[in-house]
Amino acid sequence: MTARSRREMIVGALLLGGLGVVHAEAQTIVVGSPLAVFSGVVGGPDPPAQVDSITSAGGASVTWEVRNLARLAPWLAVTPRGGRAPDALQIGVNIAGLRAGVYRDTIAVAS
Repeated sequence: MTARSRREMIVGALLLGGLGVVHAEAQTIVVGSPLAVFSGVVGGPDPPAQVDSITSAGGASVTWEVRNLARLAPWLAVTPRGGRAPDALQIGVNIAGLRAGVYRDTIAVAS
């Protein structure tokens, strides 16, 4: 494989936006990082999953859920689908079948 053909196989960063602060009635859910970025090589292994924290601004235990599961891209994996803050959200991607390029989606977390 030449250096040029290897560059052509690089999958662009898989960007996941929309993670951030969500206001819910008297509580505020805070997701640790507003962006998860993944990259991989076509035909290669999936990049490692990333874990993000979910807390409440007031420190209280707040129930949360991923609101848009049915609309998420098929290459995106999010677990768990809900819980009680403080908690952790694992975000992964499955690059099998994806062509080289940039892919984006938004994960909506709310209580």
